[in-house]
Amino acid sequence: LFLPPPAARLCTGTGGRTKTAREGRSRRWGPVSVLETVPAGLVFLDYLGTAAFAASGCLVAGQAGMDTLGCVFVGTITALGGGTVRDVLLGRLPVFWFRETSFLLLSIGVGLATFFGSESLETVGLLRADALFLGDTLGLGAFAVVGAQAAISAAMPFSVCCLCGMLTATCGGLVRDVLVGRRNQGILYSGEGEAGALYAPTALAGAALYAGLVSVVARPAAIVLGVGSTIAMRSLAYSYRVRLPAMERFVSSEQESAPQPGLAVGDAHIFVTAYGADRLGLVARLSECISAARANISASKIITIGDDIAFMMVVSAPSGGADALRKSLVAAGRQGGLRVETSRIDVSTPEGKIGRRPSLGGAACARVELLGVDQPGLVSRVSSFLATHGLNIQSLDSRVYSGAAHATDGGDHGAPGHAARRTPSYRQAAARAVETGVSRAVTARAEGDLFCLSAVVSSERHPDFAQLQAEAAAFEARHGVSLTIQPLEAAAAVE
Repeated sequence: LFLPPPAARLCTGTGGRTKTAREGRSRRWGPVSVLETVPAGLVFLDYLGTAAFAASGCLVAGQAGMDTLGCVFVGTITALGGGTVRDVLLGRLPVFWFRETSFLLLSIGVGLATFFGSESLETVGLLRADALFLGDTLGLGAFAVVGAQAAISAAMPFSVCCLCGMLTATCGGLVRDVLVGRRNQGILYSGEGEAGALYAPTALAGAALYAGLVSVVARPAAIVLGVGSTIAMRSLAYSYRVRLPAMERFVSSEQESAPQPGLAVGDAHIFVTAYGADRLGLVARLSECISAARANISASKIITIGDDIAFMMVVSAPSGGADALRKSLVAAGRQGGLRVETSRIDVSTPEGKIGRRPSLGGAACARVELLGVDQPGLVSRVSSFLATHGLNIQSLDSRVYSGAAHATDGGDHGAPGHAARRTPSYRQAAARAVETGVSRAVTARAEGDLFCLSAVVSSERHPDFAQLQAEAAAFEARHGVSLTIQPLEAAAAVE
């Protein structure tokens, strides 16, 4: 396992001394082009992986707010970082992109194209979650095999070949995450972050399969099997949320010590609701009252319903000024045409332990979306369904859209609420209604109202999402709605 493969030993024929390929290349590595050590079948994969990783690195940097230079730099580091680490460890100096500048130029070009053409790429669908996942997975498989082949060309032992494949495929992404300040993004944290489940282990397995087969079967077959196995394992692990075990005692203690949203026990807390005709400056009027009382908005939610506005807030204020603040909020709302109601609330403290927040479930684990014809009892039914399966609701939003069945036909432009139909959320809901067939049921009703619900739920145990979705399908059949339950990582990627 730890010795060079027999095929790597070369007999010099002088003095009976046997010299390995590693010894021979160590003296003349510099003048040799890096592409001479890579089989022709891998050259295309090497360029493909470089382009895919450069694009993904540029997008991550853009999401972090970097400028043109920052995005292109991070994209280039993502594409070339893994190979650079590999070449340094193998003693291949200067590193590959110093001699083969085509890799450097390709990385910079793809980074610039991604930065300036992101809108066009999004229009043609290349920035969809599934497209990005496919590109990242192809790059992962390509770099795993290319890295393993580089170590084989240097006559390294099997174990080193496997390690070089994994490093080539993952080190660029690790450096990228450090530069943009991301952590737990899935490369070394199985099952977490945007990368999803089993990222680095699939690269290690693909490199091992290639290194083990390249001297046994034809090289093209070994390439196909190495890349294909990486892609297949990565896709299956992501679909079924396969993950490696973590040290639960440390994971649990970290979750328990993580800061949780809550209210200070020593302050006075006021629950504020308001409703009225939507006008410019209403929120500013109320927030000025809160600021003048040296109070703080701990939580808030604002929605528009037709031409009206409704919102609620939890306001934390010094104990001595709570009553005066309540009166000023009511007066300010009256001046703006709002009906404002306030009430004092107390902080819940389980078992008399002040400041301790009760645990009704683990971390947020899934997003729930319901879409269907508006009918009494939908919220009750879906909340009961979630409670039955041990899912605790952490946040919930719902809306009713009037005339949703006709949202895409351009008719009835003078009807009340037509302005609301032009909002992105309404168009998305209407499009989803058409996709799921809900719009046909809506059309059958005179009022044509579409009900949309979105919630984030948590659970003490990792749910069986396949079983949940199967039971959600039965829920759909019983109530004539569309109900989807997605793991939170997948839902975030889609968004």
